[in-house]
Amino acid sequence: MTDKTIQFTISDDHEKEMREILVSVYNSLVEKGYNPTSQLVGYILSEDPTYITTHNNARSLIRKIDRDELLQALLKAISMGTRLILVGDMDQLPSVGPGQVLRDLIASKAFPTVVLKKIFRQAEKSDIVVNAHKINAGQSIALDNKSRDFFFLERNDTNVIYKHMVQLITEKLPKYVDATQMDIQVLTPMRKGPLGVETLNTILQEYLNPPSKTKKEHAVGDSLFRVGDKVMQIRNNYQIEWEVVSRYGIPIDRGTGVFNGDVGRIKQINTKTRIVTVLFDDKRQVEYDYVAREELELAYAITVHKSQGSEYPVVIIPVSASCPYMLLTRNLIYTAITRAEITISKRRTIFLTTRTAAKHEHNSKIAGTGL
Repeated sequence: MTDKTIQFTISDDHEKEMREILVSVYNSLVEKGYNPTSQLVGYILSEDPTYITTHNNARSLIRKIDRDELLQALLKAISMGTRLILVGDMDQLPSVGPGQVLRDLIASKAFPTVVLKKIFRQAEKSDIVVNAHKINAGQSIALDNKSRDFFFLERNDTNVIYKHMVQLITEKLPKYVDATQMDIQVLTPMRKGPLGVETLNTILQEYLNPPSKTKKEHAVGDSLFRVGDKVMQIRNNYQIEWEVVSRYGIPIDRGTGVFNGDVGRIKQINTKTRIVTVLFDDKRQVEYDYVAREELELAYAITVHKSQGSEYPVVIIPVSASCPYMLLTRNLIYTAITRAEITISKRRTIFLTTRTAAKHEHNSKIAGTGL
């Protein structure tokens, strides 16, 4: 039988460059108070750049190294007798890049594996955690809305879902969970359709950041951006420059690189210089010209795939009969409902669904009853 093992050969120069990058990233993580080993392993397993700090441009540097090479370098650096323990969740959606490191390692059966199935006492107070385990096990979940943090709201049609979604975000949830409107995240399985990202963002923008004479706008094709909008970077840009500015307007840190999934708000639109300024959640400020602005999209609603690796005080998940059922897989629903933050007393997951969709979900066991 032909040996299909893939071997990597790294030149001395490339290995030296990679070592220098890893040392720099490691030191940056230490300076910011992180456990560098945990953060690097988390990045390798998930390819989520938020594991790496932007301090000293570390996040941009680490993206210069292929993930397979990182894993190889990690394994080569381990001395004889050292025990390497990889921790992760194989039930979430696959990584965007090729390969599923953790799942592939487990599937190989070449390494001892321990699966944690017990729900500990603190987690038992959260129906999000309990229901997530039931979904993975293919078991039925309670949809009677007697929970403190997991709710299933069935409405007659899509327009009613729009109405109640806006009402939840603007009136009910902020004071209930001590979060701002911008902290509440709408997650949807799809981009197109009545409950897809594109339609929902247009509707939510109108209610959460309505037009005003004091807010400048920039329109391109069917998309409209307004000062104050919640936006997301949709592709990696290793060259774009950013800076962190003090409250006195003085730059205190600089670097390059903004990455797929980074979220921020539009701070300024200068129609004369044709510049859109975005302040990201980690305080990085980036100026986009109108061409680079195409790398941004509204983020009031995002796909479940885009949300992976992130957490929010509240997630609202609208679904309807218009959603292709091949998208409503068990690991997608599991990933969506577990995007709520770790603080059990404050996190919430809310399903909004049409009556027709709810019937299909029950029949096809989509709503957590065993896909």
